[in-house]
Amino acid sequence: MNKRNTFSPLTRRGMLAFVAGIAVSTLAITALPATAASDPGVSATEIVFGMQLPQSGAASPGYNKVDDAMRGYFDYVNSKGGIYGRKVRLVVKDDQYKAGLTVSSASSLINKDKVFAFIGSVGTQTHISVIGDINRRGIPDLFVNSGYSGFYTDPKVYPNSFGGLGTYVVESKIVGKYLKDTYPTKKIGILYQTDDFGRNALAGFTTAGLTFEAKKTAVNFIAGTQGSLGLTSQLTALKANGVEIVIVAAVASATAIAVSTAAQLGYKPEKWVVTSVGSPQMSM
Repeated sequence: MNKRNTFSPLTRRGMLAFVAGIAVSTLAITALPATAASDPGVSATEIVFGMQLPQSGAASPGYNKVDDAMRGYFDYVNSKGGIYGRKVRLVVKDDQYKAGLTVSSASSLINKDKVFAFIGSVGTQTHISVIGDINRRGIPDLFVNSGYSGFYTDPKVYPNSFGGLGTYVVESKIVGKYLKDTYPTKKIGILYQTDDFGRNALAGFTTAGLTFEAKKTAVNFIAGTQGSLGLTSQLTALKANGVEIVIVAAVASATAIAVSTAAQLGYKPEKWVVTSVGSPQMSM
């Protein structure tokens, strides 16, 4: 690959963060006390966990493997005798990265499947739709696969939710400082989702001292529309304004579409810098 059109090593961060999150989560799970069998999702023989993620739909590439990884480790735990003699069972719901489906599937996990806790659920906007109810009910909400700062900066608001990632603001501040220090003369632009995740990322990069001009070096799209839009107008704007380094704060499928669209337009930025949310797809 041309050295002027390469992916930053930072794009591997998402996969590393996920693996680290799984390792930490398993330590926490195996440290759980012998919970009373009368608690929801806990019997004398098993403990039931619930997970929500996009197994299908525009945001599913890359993320539809999270439950397989979690289930694989649970199988390992069970092969070693489980947790205090109880087998661990994972119930997974496909919310297609749509908040409306997240609400209904969370209700099913709570009321039908009687889960003891949620674990590893994927998505910022989707989890926003249910995190309040989960905490109101006092249900453990472990290792949420979102770095949205609003979930974790005030533990009094969501006392039962625990993050699986660092916040997007902090991540973007670190990456932004690296870019500003390393490429001070390069024109840097950003493509981001117009949701809380994207706005968190934009805020972090801005705090780090990077400056963007709307519709010229800062372009955005509504999450879930990347397949139908193709992101042509967004990449055309970045190309026309001479952006040399493109930051992508978007889900993995949108990241892949952005790179593909740029190639079709003959646009070859010197570097693509992909946040943790979009990096697993690019690291495979």
